[in-house]
Amino acid sequence: MSNSLVARRAFRNRATEAGGVTILVVLALLVLLTVAAMSMYRNSFREIVMSGTARQGAMARNLADSGIEFGILWLRPPNQLAATSGGSAEKLQTLAGDLLKQENSNLLYGHPYKLDESAYTGLNASGPASDCKPTGGQGGFNLALTAMGKMPLVNQSQTAGSITGGGNTPASGTQTTQAPDLWALRSDGVVNAAGVTFTHSKEAWISTPMR
Repeated sequence: MSNSLVARRAFRNRATEAGGVTILVVLALLVLLTVAAMSMYRNSFREIVMSGTARQGAMARNLADSGIEFGILWLRPPNQLAATSGGSAEKLQTLAGDLLKQENSNLLYGHPYKLDESAYTGLNASGPASDCKPTGGQGGFNLALTAMGKMPLVNQSQTAGSITGGGNTPASGTQTTQAPDLWALRSDGVVNAAGVTFTHSKEAWISTPMR
């Protein structure tokens, strides 16, 4: 066999080996690029999910704030006549009145109640009433009310008779009918998105003029 033929065969073998190595390198690079792309996709998807979760959580928090403002507005006695019949505002006012009058023996001071006057036992994530939902938005808030009694009146006195016998004397009258009413108002913001329920609860202590 001539030297030229041997050289050509050796060149072809080296070229074949080089081609095989190139294919292996290309395949390895493709695998690495695929792994990198999948990792970037997972990270992007995770960020999208986290962003959506933060948005829904913030919405639930804002709805809980709205519930507190709703309760503060409609618990004020001057607003009683403006409440829509059968609406949540009227139910809140009725609940407050029943708690103060204690006409229902099941209603007690220091115990939270829902607007339907059933006991509040924890976070209320049920579907909010239509008038407790934002216009054109999703979610809403549920309210619970606790009667905390009367705010104390202190340092009340009046001048009665001559100052020689002791001067000022304690004011007369019944404190329970004169002092402002004290309430604990709880608001549970609720948002349902893609089968997941987001909630946020807030509580505020407020006082209202005596009824």
